Amino acid sequence: MNDQELLELVQNKAPEELTLEEIHQLRQGIGRSEELRATLSSQMEMEQYLGDALGRTHISVDSIIAGATGMAMAPAAAGSSFMHWVVGGVISSILASVLVVAVVVPPGKEKKIDFNLFD
Repeated sequence: MNDQELLELVQNKAPEELTLEEIHQLRQGIGRSEELRATLSSQMEMEQYLGDALGRTHISVDSIIAGATGMAMAPAAAGSSFMHWVVGGVISSILASVLVVAVVVPPGKEKKIDFNLFD
């Protein structure tokens, strides 16, 4: 690719859309073209500016710490502890039922299974 084609490539394609061959061509073009270096530099500056401008948050560290402290000191919800008791009771009932069936119900008579298929 000549320098003009590389400039068009840089201006028209997003970096994640470039193929390995195009990246290789750009690396070679950077060494020989001042215009290509300037274009790539300005794009990097623009991306940095946009990243800084769009990535800023307007939350202070004090408000984050205050929120985390408030959450740590909040008591557990009453409904959640009730659900824990209900689920625990259901599981205990199922286990007790299985245990009763295993102890009370007599085992069946043993049957001999014939595994010989060719007789």
